[in-house]
Amino acid sequence: MSRQPNSGHHEEEQHALEFSYMYGYPLLEYVKYVACYPKASTNTLYHDRKLSTLDDLKVIRPNVDTLYSTIFIDLSSHDLEVTVPSIPGRYWVFPFYDPYGNDIGNIGSLQGHKPGKYLIHMTPVKRLDSQPMAPSLDLSLLTSPAFRVSDENSAEHVVLALTAAFTAYNQSATDLSHIHGYAEDQAVKLARSPNGRQEYGNGWSELYPACKGNFNSFYQARYIIGKKGYLALKKDQAIYPSLAGPLMIGAKDAILLRFSRRPALIPSGFWSLTAYNSEQCLVPNKINRYCLGDRDDMRFADGSPLADHTKDGEFHILLQPADLPPPSEWLNNRLTAPAGGGKTSITMRWYGAMEETMSGSYEYPRIEYISAITESSVSRM
Repeated sequence: MSRQPNSGHHEEEQHALEFSYMYGYPLLEYVKYVACYPKASTNTLYHDRKLSTLDDLKVIRPNVDTLYSTIFIDLSSHDLEVTVPSIPGRYWVFPFYDPYGNDIGNIGSLQGHKPGKYLIHMTPVKRLDSQPMAPSLDLSLLTSPAFRVSDENSAEHVVLALTAAFTAYNQSATDLSHIHGYAEDQAVKLARSPNGRQEYGNGWSELYPACKGNFNSFYQARYIIGKKGYLALKKDQAIYPSLAGPLMIGAKDAILLRFSRRPALIPSGFWSLTAYNSEQCLVPNKINRYCLGDRDDMRFADGSPLADHTKDGEFHILLQPADLPPPSEWLNNRLTAPAGGGKTSITMRWYGAMEETMSGSYEYPRIEYISAITESSVSRM
């Protein structure tokens, strides 16, 4: 569909369409999430009994070392009581999200909350509102083929259909071909603004630190985080240091991440580093390892185990193509990149991060490009 001749009215309609796509995009990720729970009903807890693998597609760039329980909350007719069990000596959090990915509240260990019963109650807004009411939550609606991306149903059409379903507003005929570019441009502009990115050092940073997790009216940030990290927590729970762009690894090359010491976390905190391929999915590998972190049997540079918490110091993680196994002394600290090399990306997740990880006093890992470490390369040395 081509653009109509420029007119003030048409430009307003086109801008409204582009904004609607950016505004409503997280609903597409919400539908994907709901679809992973066949015949799901509201106000019912669904417990994950195993860690995520290649086959788990609830969210993009999944976290693979943490178990989750999920409940789709509907407070349209009554309050809800949730009982939190005792989880001693561990970080835990019960985050509450809206379908757009806003972390609107947390019950968790970092806030000193205790196990027991919690009441989830909707506070009525007592003011005149001329806008249409959002429909009640009907999970079966979200399983409709109309809300599934396919060859016949583009992501742009699905997002706008979902936005209309949630807001009871439909756009007039306009041009869909520009709406994705508009959303991307708006997200980039916000990232390049003075407070759009927090730099941590050595190439590591985090986008939208002021609104990460609960985006308020920063719809540009909500769009891109929904696309690349749906259901992110607020930074009082976790930070997600990442590199600004993807890593390119040659077929015979590798990347060495040099940590000066352990990440600085509270005693019950934990951390992990996960690798993804160019499609933002986990990297297939023979040992079924998708991340490394403080609960893995890694080694310091001197060969002693990280499990020895009486010491701290330098350790390395080797990011190497899956078809190039390293020598045995590197197996514990090896994370796989796509076989044959190519584009990959990594994300760190630090739960219970201490202030020094955000203030600049903690040295983030250095990135070093090296030749792949294999048995044959070691024997030639």
